[in-house]
Amino acid sequence: MINNYLVVKKVFFTTFLLVSFLTANDFENYLKKEDNDFSNFSQNKQFFSYKKSIEKQFEEYKSAFNIELDLYKQDILKCWDTTEISTNHKWVQYDKEFQTKKSVDFKNQNINLEVLAKNEKDARQKILKLFKELLKDDIKTAYENNQLEKNIYKRLNKS
Repeated sequence: MINNYLVVKKVFFTTFLLVSFLTANDFENYLKKEDNDFSNFSQNKQFFSYKKSIEKQFEEYKSAFNIELDLYKQDILKCWDTTEISTNHKWVQYDKEFQTKKSVDFKNQNINLEVLAKNEKDARQKILKLFKELLKDDIKTAYENNQLEKNIYKRLNKS
């Protein structure tokens, strides 16, 4: 019986040492993880600073967009009865004087060319010129000729 008692005591002591050792390793791993999390905190601060900067820029863009969109629509209404602007499915572009309008409805596969002219001959010439321009247009030239976007960019660079 004493022999069994000693065996149980040895098993208990060995188990206690093993558990203590494992717990110490777990605690050391926990401390290392906390140290890493703390060192990553400065990187997180940089991220949140960057995020805040981007959000501020986006708000400035939205504000400039809304102001310039209203002004753009007012300019359109000086020449046209209604305002038509680009959407997800439709590209609309006016010339600088708002005398011609190109629109391509990609969803309905429709092209519409409209001009303001003095007479029929002037209208035909303008439509022919507009059609030739449209055939040459690509994404780059469409973006470069986007008056609304140019005005937004100017407004953002003034502030």
